[in-house]
Amino acid sequence: MEIVGRFQTGIQAMELKSTHNIIDSISTVAIIYNMNWSIYIVAAAKF
Repeated sequence: MEIVGRFQTGIQAMELKSTHNIIDSISTVAIIYNMNWSIYIVAAAKF
């Protein structure tokens, strides 16, 4: 599940780079990664 999440994040990042400048893309990717890591931490805590 983690691999799929990272793959989807990569797709979103590429789409953002095609429509926004690089700085906005980096900021958005950072936010997405932070959200993903939060989800992973919560999921790991449940097991």
